[in-house]
Amino acid sequence: MTRGKGMMGMMHGKKEAESGHRMMGEGMKHEGKGMNKETMAAMMAGTHHVMVKLTDASTKEEVADAKVAITLTTPSKKSSTVDLVGMMDHFGGGLSLEEKGAYQLDATVTVSEKPYTSRFSYEVK
Repeated sequence: MTRGKGMMGMMHGKKEAESGHRMMGEGMKHEGKGMNKETMAAMMAGTHHVMVKLTDASTKEEVADAKVAITLTTPSKKSSTVDLVGMMDHFGGGLSLEEKGAYQLDATVTVSEKPYTSRFSYEVK
């Protein structure tokens, strides 16, 4: 999916983002951020909005033509997968983080049929 089409009027304020993560591996730089429900209530379903911005590590160019999915594992070990949608300068989607505790998020980014994976965690207090 090419990001940016259809979402040009949707602005995502940088001040509202929380818990930023940067991952690097195999020539692909991943950046992820989450937002609380109040910030994203008008935009997405779920309690939180996840954003993934892709940059080619060698050229520093943004990667727009990719497929991005997040596999979410809850504190009670239930898993679900959300396909992220291309937006202005990132891929994003809503996640439901209803339980308190530590969540594991596994991001799978596929560019030119090659998958890249990153893992990070997020705690709901």
